[in-house]
Amino acid sequence: MVQQVAAGKAQVGIAVTEPAMLGYEQNGDFVSVYDFLTGNAFDLWVLDGSPVQKIGDLPKGSSIAIKDQAGGEIPRLNVQLEKAGRKPGADVQYQQFGENASVAANMLATNKAAAMEISWNSLVGVDQALKDQGKQLRCVTCAETETSLTQFSFALRQDMMFATVLVVGAVGIALYGLVAFLEKKVIWWR
Repeated sequence: MVQQVAAGKAQVGIAVTEPAMLGYEQNGDFVSVYDFLTGNAFDLWVLDGSPVQKIGDLPKGSSIAIKDQAGGEIPRLNVQLEKAGRKPGADVQYQQFGENASVAANMLATNKAAAMEISWNSLVGVDQALKDQGKQLRCVTCAETETSLTQFSFALRQDMMFATVLVVGAVGIALYGLVAFLEKKVIWWR
């Protein structure tokens, strides 16, 4: 999305923070108007009996199950792996499981993946599929706090900023309402 907005192929878009920051560094011709969902949506999970206690414990040559190769979890996970001394694509591979929670659960249960990066809203099905097999998940990154980064940015080209003031304002009001609703309804889940 950031590349498309910066290249003028899209007028507005929503992106996770890391690509927005990288895109702005490469081409400052867009602005982030709203940042929302200031909490993290993705976390790294392992089976409860796993020796992995932090991201740096992932063995070289292991795989992490992810829902989608183009998903929002990738930029953040890449940064976390690099900070932990693991090179994505070399030391640790990503294995896509798609929308099927049973496939994700099977990847962990059969050791085809050492861990799984997944959003809180997709975790429920995987957790239940593993419970059906008598297995339990444990979160590796839930205790980490990255409050300096927001999860999503609403970005648009600078030339569109004033041409669409009413649209930008309406989007802001809608996003504010959504975030307020989500904070009241889903924070309890963690």
